[in-house]
Amino acid sequence: MKTYDEKTGLEIENPDLEAGYVYPGRKKIGTEERVLEGTVTERRPEGLRQLVDVWEDCQYYHEYTEDELAAMQPPEEPSGDTEARLAALEDELAAAKILLGVE
Repeated sequence: MKTYDEKTGLEIENPDLEAGYVYPGRKKIGTEERVLEGTVTERRPEGLRQLVDVWEDCQYYHEYTEDELAAMQPPEEPSGDTEARLAALEDELAAAKILLGVE
C-alpha cells in the first residue's frame, strides 16, 4: 500500500514514524469511462457511457507539529520547595475567603 504526505500528496517510501504517524485513506488516481448497465441495445450497441472516479486505498503521513510534540512531552516537575508553595496557596485561599465573606 502506498503512503502519501497529507499536505503535499507526494508519495513517501519510508515515513519517519518517530516524527509523525500514518492513517488510512483513499486517493483519487484518475477517471475511467464505463458503460451504464442496461443501456446496450440493438439501436445503441455502444451503450451509454459515464465517467467514474477511480480510487486507491492508501495511507497518509502526518508529521507532528511543534504543538503536538510539546503536548506529548511529560509535564515538567514543579520546581521549588513544595511546603513553601503549599503555604502560599493557603494564604491565597484565606485571602479569597475574606474577600468573598466565606468562613
